[in-house]
Amino acid sequence: MNSRRIASLFALLIMLFVGVLLPASSQAQDSGSAAAQAGKKVFYQRCSVCHLPPLRGRTAGVKAYAPSLKGVVSDAETEQHARDIIRKGSGEIMPGFQYGLQPEQIDDIVAFLKTYK
Repeated sequence: MNSRRIASLFALLIMLFVGVLLPASSQAQDSGSAAAQAGKKVFYQRCSVCHLPPLRGRTAGVKAYAPSLKGVVSDAETEQHARDIIRKGSGEIMPGFQYGLQPEQIDDIVAFLKTYK
């Protein structure tokens, strides 16, 4: 197998693992709405790299690069704050996604974060 094919298979396996096989503790407790389900997918694709601990470090106590977002969105004020941070970024640490995500995708992520406890 050539290296490009191996890299493609590896990426596919990671996407399958992130989307299907993550433990229940890292998934939303009540993510029944369509927006929350769509937001969950975008969150695991775009946000989990920083906001979830590395897979191999979970047993060794390795922490995520960025803070956990569990319980961050609890009311209208925190919902708008989260939307603004996703869109514009936060200082030099977190980039803004206003050009990388559609406004509907940002709304979906916020809908997911409301259920992420």
